[in-house]
Amino acid sequence: MKRLIILAICVIALAIAGYMFFLSGRSHELTITQSQIETALRQRFPVSKTYFRFFKVTYSNPTARLLPDTKRIEVCLEAELEVDFVVKSVKLGSRASATAGITYRNATHEFYLSNPQINRLTFQWVPQAGVDAVGDLAKMTADKLDTFGISTERIAQVAESASALAVERLQQFPVHTLNGKDANSATAKMILKNVEVRGNELHVTLGR
Repeated sequence: MKRLIILAICVIALAIAGYMFFLSGRSHELTITQSQIETALRQRFPVSKTYFRFFKVTYSNPTARLLPDTKRIEVCLEAELEVDFVVKSVKLGSRASATAGITYRNATHEFYLSNPQINRLTFQWVPQAGVDAVGDLAKMTADKLDTFGISTERIAQVAESASALAVERLQQFPVHTLNGKDANSATAKMILKNVEVRGNELHVTLGR
């Protein structure tokens, strides 16, 4: 009887060891399309925030593009700066662009944009810090801002805060969530092992 118990324990131990060995080399591959990422982003925009009472920044209409050489994702946003001049407001349009990587959270089976970096954010007709105003309309806008005591340094602060708003929004929500067979195949403690861009698709490998 004692030998049978010992034998049973050994069999169970070997089974567990074999299962753990199987999991240790296990990987799962899946595809995330550019369209899926873009659809997820569009559900999180537009977003607006007001700075220093006079400035309202709004981001909308995100578009995504996969970058094969860097394995990163480029996101372009329409950016609008509304300046409240008390008696009336002026809306200045522009675009912002950012690039980001992708990360995986095993606990929730979700993919997020990681480390977004703003590459460009300029507002039409508003001179940015260190950049000369170009054209009469730019000068008129700058003079109008100066009348209300709004300096180019304050504009630079707004642009910096607006960049932070875009970065926060881009990494705040998932761009893809595993479900069905993918969710069942992605076992505990899997991490993101590899990302490859092929055309308009991200080919992702999860492993242990």
